[in-house]
Amino acid sequence: MLSLASAIFFNNMTPTLSYTFMHGFGCDASFWTHLTSSFSFPYTIWDRGYYGSVCTECIESTVRIGVGHSLGLIHLLESDIHFDIYIGLQAFVDFIGTYKERKTQLDIMKRQLHRDTMQTLYAFCTRSSLPPPQEVVNITQLYSDYEKLYLTYYELIQDKQIYIYSTDDDDVVPYYLIQENFPSIPIYKAPHAKHALGYLQSEYTVKLLESFGHTLSRTL
Repeated sequence: MLSLASAIFFNNMTPTLSYTFMHGFGCDASFWTHLTSSFSFPYTIWDRGYYGSVCTECIESTVRIGVGHSLGLIHLLESDIHFDIYIGLQAFVDFIGTYKERKTQLDIMKRQLHRDTMQTLYAFCTRSSLPPPQEVVNITQLYSDYEKLYLTYYELIQDKQIYIYSTDDDDVVPYYLIQENFPSIPIYKAPHAKHALGYLQSEYTVKLLESFGHTLSRTL
Protein backbone atom coordinates (compact mmCIF):
# COMPACT_ATOMS: atom_id res chain seq x y z
CA MET A 1 0.00 0.00 0.00
CA LEU A 2 1.28 3.48 -0.85
CA SER A 3 1.98 5.91 1.99
CA LEU A 4 0.06 9.18 2.30
CA ALA A 5 3.05 11.12 0.98
CA SER A 6 3.24 9.10 -2.22
CA ALA A 7 -0.38 8.10 -2.69
CA ILE A 8 -1.94 8.73 -6.09
CA PHE A 9 -5.70 8.54 -6.47
CA PHE A 10 -7.32 7.96 -9.83
CA ASN A 11 -10.87 8.07 -11.13
CA ASN A 12 -12.02 5.07 -13.15
CA MET A 13 -11.32 6.96 -16.35
CA THR A 14 -7.98 8.38 -17.48
CA PRO A 15 -7.85 11.83 -15.87
CA THR A 16 -7.71 14.96 -17.99
CA LEU A 17 -7.35 17.25 -15.00
CA SER A 18 -5.35 16.69 -11.83
CA TYR A 19 -4.24 18.52 -8.71
CA THR A 20 -0.88 18.56 -6.94
CA PHE A 21 -0.76 19.70 -3.32
CA MET A 22 2.38 21.14 -1.70
CA HIS A 23 2.58 21.94 2.02
CA GLY A 24 4.50 24.82 3.59
CA PHE A 25 7.38 25.08 6.02
CA GLY A 26 7.30 22.78 9.04
CA CYS A 27 4.51 20.60 7.66
CA ASP A 28 4.21 17.39 5.66
CA ALA A 29 1.63 15.60 3.51
CA SER A 30 -0.70 15.26 6.51
CA PHE A 31 -1.48 18.98 6.17
CA TRP A 32 -3.92 18.01 3.39
CA THR A 33 -5.60 15.07 5.14
CA HIS A 34 -8.84 16.87 6.02
CA LEU A 35 -9.17 18.27 2.52
CA THR A 36 -8.39 15.19 0.42
CA SER A 37 -10.62 12.87 2.45
CA SER A 38 -13.58 14.29 0.50
CA PHE A 39 -11.85 15.44 -2.69
CA SER A 40 -13.22 13.97 -5.93
CA PHE A 41 -10.54 14.91 -8.49
CA PRO A 42 -7.32 12.95 -9.14
CA TYR A 43 -4.46 14.32 -7.05
CA THR A 44 -0.95 13.83 -5.74
CA ILE A 45 0.52 15.16 -2.52
CA TRP A 46 4.11 16.34 -2.54
CA ASP A 47 6.24 16.14 0.56
CA ARG A 48 9.50 17.94 1.34
CA GLY A 49 10.62 15.04 3.51
CA TYR A 50 11.27 16.84 6.80
CA TYR A 51 9.77 13.91 8.72
CA GLY A 52 9.96 11.09 6.16
CA SER A 53 10.24 10.43 2.45
CA VAL A 54 10.39 13.10 -0.23
CA CYS A 55 7.61 12.91 -2.84
CA THR A 56 7.39 14.84 -6.11
CA GLU A 57 5.28 12.48 -8.19
CA CYS A 58 2.76 13.92 -10.63
CA ILE A 59 -0.21 12.62 -12.59
CA GLU A 60 -0.09 12.77 -16.37
CA SER A 61 -3.09 14.88 -17.33
CA THR A 62 -4.20 17.44 -19.86
CA VAL A 63 -4.46 20.18 -17.23
CA ARG A 64 -2.45 20.33 -14.02
CA ILE A 65 -3.38 22.55 -11.09
CA GLY A 66 -0.81 23.15 -8.37
CA VAL A 67 -2.04 24.12 -4.92
CA GLY A 68 0.60 25.47 -2.57
CA HIS A 69 0.16 26.50 1.03
CA SER A 70 2.52 29.25 2.22
CA LEU A 71 6.10 28.38 1.11
CA GLY A 72 4.57 25.50 -0.85
CA LEU A 73 3.66 27.84 -3.71
CA ILE A 74 7.34 28.66 -4.25
CA HIS A 75 8.21 24.96 -4.32
CA LEU A 76 5.62 24.45 -7.06
CA LEU A 77 6.85 27.45 -9.03
CA GLU A 78 10.46 26.23 -8.80
CA SER A 79 9.58 22.72 -9.92
CA ASP A 80 10.44 21.34 -13.35
CA ILE A 81 6.79 20.28 -13.58
CA HIS A 82 4.63 22.74 -15.49
CA PHE A 83 1.30 23.62 -13.92
CA ASP A 84 -1.39 25.32 -15.97
CA ILE A 85 -2.81 27.03 -12.89
CA TYR A 86 -1.24 27.85 -9.54
CA ILE A 87 -3.39 28.38 -6.46
CA GLY A 88 -1.69 29.91 -3.43
CA LEU A 89 -3.22 29.52 0.00
CA GLN A 90 -1.72 32.16 2.32
CA ALA A 91 1.24 32.14 -0.05
CA PHE A 92 4.00 34.61 -0.91
CA VAL A 93 7.03 35.19 -3.13
CA ASP A 94 8.75 37.60 -0.73
CA PHE A 95 8.26 36.67 2.91
CA ILE A 96 9.97 39.77 4.29
CA GLY A 97 8.75 42.39 1.83
CA THR A 98 9.46 45.98 2.83
CA TYR A 99 8.89 45.25 6.52
CA LYS A 100 12.22 45.14 8.40
CA GLU A 101 10.62 43.74 11.53
CA ARG A 102 9.82 40.54 9.63
CA LYS A 103 13.53 39.90 8.99
CA THR A 104 14.19 40.45 12.69
CA GLN A 105 11.53 37.87 13.52
CA LEU A 106 13.03 35.45 10.98
CA ASP A 107 16.48 35.87 12.52
CA ILE A 108 15.13 35.16 16.01
CA MET A 109 13.32 31.99 14.91
CA LYS A 110 16.39 30.86 12.96
CA ARG A 111 18.51 31.00 16.11
CA GLN A 112 15.78 29.16 18.01
CA LEU A 113 15.58 26.47 15.32
CA HIS A 114 19.29 25.77 15.57
CA ARG A 115 19.19 25.78 19.37
CA ASP A 116 16.12 23.52 19.78
CA THR A 117 14.56 22.45 16.49
CA MET A 118 11.63 20.42 17.80
CA GLN A 119 10.54 22.90 20.46
CA THR A 120 10.68 25.75 17.93
CA LEU A 121 8.69 23.81 15.34
CA TYR A 122 6.12 22.82 17.92
CA ALA A 123 5.68 26.44 19.05
CA PHE A 124 5.40 27.65 15.43
CA CYS A 125 2.82 25.01 14.49
CA THR A 126 0.79 25.62 17.64
CA ARG A 127 0.72 29.40 17.10
CA SER A 128 -0.26 28.94 13.45
CA SER A 129 -2.88 26.20 14.07
CA LEU A 130 -0.87 23.81 11.87
CA PRO A 131 -0.69 20.05 12.51
CA PRO A 132 1.99 19.27 15.12
CA PRO A 133 5.46 18.35 13.84
CA GLN A 134 6.87 14.85 13.95
CA GLU A 135 10.45 13.86 14.69
CA VAL A 136 12.67 15.55 12.09
CA VAL A 137 14.62 13.08 9.96
CA ASN A 138 15.97 15.55 7.36
CA ILE A 139 17.17 18.58 9.27
CA THR A 140 19.28 19.74 6.32
CA GLN A 141 16.17 20.05 4.15
CA LEU A 142 14.32 21.85 6.95
CA TYR A 143 17.08 24.42 7.41
CA SER A 144 17.51 24.85 3.65
CA ASP A 145 13.82 25.60 3.21
CA TYR A 146 13.90 28.09 6.07
CA GLU A 147 16.61 30.03 4.22
CA LYS A 148 14.17 30.46 1.31
CA LEU A 149 12.17 32.81 3.52
CA TYR A 150 14.97 35.37 3.18
CA LEU A 151 14.85 35.35 -0.64
CA THR A 152 12.52 36.82 -3.26
CA TYR A 153 10.90 34.95 -6.14
CA TYR A 154 9.03 37.56 -8.15
CA GLU A 155 10.52 36.29 -11.41
CA LEU A 156 8.78 32.94 -10.93
CA ILE A 157 5.28 34.42 -11.20
CA GLN A 158 5.82 36.13 -14.55
CA ASP A 159 3.37 34.86 -17.18
CA LYS A 160 1.81 32.41 -14.73
CA GLN A 161 -1.91 32.02 -14.09
CA ILE A 162 -2.16 32.40 -10.32
CA TYR A 163 -4.98 32.70 -7.81
CA ILE A 164 -4.23 33.78 -4.25
CA TYR A 165 -6.32 33.21 -1.12
CA SER A 166 -5.69 34.86 2.24
CA THR A 167 -7.32 35.20 5.65
CA ASP A 168 -7.66 38.25 7.87
CA ASP A 169 -6.40 36.44 10.98
CA ASP A 170 -3.11 35.15 9.54
CA ASP A 171 -0.19 36.76 11.41
CA VAL A 172 2.46 34.64 9.66
CA VAL A 173 1.62 35.76 6.11
CA PRO A 174 -0.71 38.72 6.72
CA TYR A 175 -2.98 40.21 4.12
CA TYR A 176 -0.93 43.40 3.78
CA LEU A 177 2.15 41.35 2.81
CA ILE A 178 0.19 39.32 0.25
CA GLN A 179 -1.12 42.55 -1.26
CA GLU A 180 2.44 43.83 -1.62
CA ASN A 181 3.65 40.53 -3.10
CA PHE A 182 0.90 40.24 -5.72
CA PRO A 183 -0.11 43.78 -6.75
CA SER A 184 -1.52 42.71 -10.13
CA ILE A 185 -3.11 39.42 -9.07
CA PRO A 186 -6.59 39.24 -7.52
CA ILE A 187 -6.50 38.23 -3.85
CA TYR A 188 -9.52 36.45 -2.46
CA LYS A 189 -10.52 36.44 1.20
CA ALA A 190 -11.17 33.08 2.82
CA PRO A 191 -12.74 32.38 6.23
CA HIS A 192 -10.55 32.72 9.31
CA ALA A 193 -8.06 29.86 9.61
CA LYS A 194 -4.96 31.37 11.27
CA HIS A 195 -2.04 30.22 9.04
CA ALA A 196 -3.64 26.89 8.24
CA LEU A 197 -6.04 27.37 5.33
CA GLY A 198 -6.34 23.96 3.71
CA TYR A 199 -5.87 22.16 7.01
CA LEU A 200 -8.55 24.19 8.76
CA GLN A 201 -11.56 25.35 6.73
CA SER A 202 -11.14 22.20 4.64
CA GLU A 203 -14.81 22.12 3.57
CA TYR A 204 -14.52 25.66 2.21
CA THR A 205 -11.28 24.80 0.40
CA VAL A 206 -12.68 21.62 -1.14
CA LYS A 207 -15.64 23.53 -2.55
CA LEU A 208 -13.29 26.20 -3.88
CA LEU A 209 -10.92 23.76 -5.61
CA GLU A 210 -13.65 21.52 -6.99
CA SER A 211 -15.40 24.56 -8.44
CA PHE A 212 -12.17 25.30 -10.32
CA GLY A 213 -11.98 21.72 -11.49
CA HIS A 214 -15.57 21.47 -12.69
CA THR A 215 -15.37 24.79 -14.54
CA LEU A 216 -12.17 23.75 -16.31
CA SER A 217 -13.44 20.24 -17.07
CA ARG A 218 -16.31 21.67 -19.04
CA THR A 219 -13.79 23.34 -21.38
CA LEU A 220 -11.70 20.21 -22.05
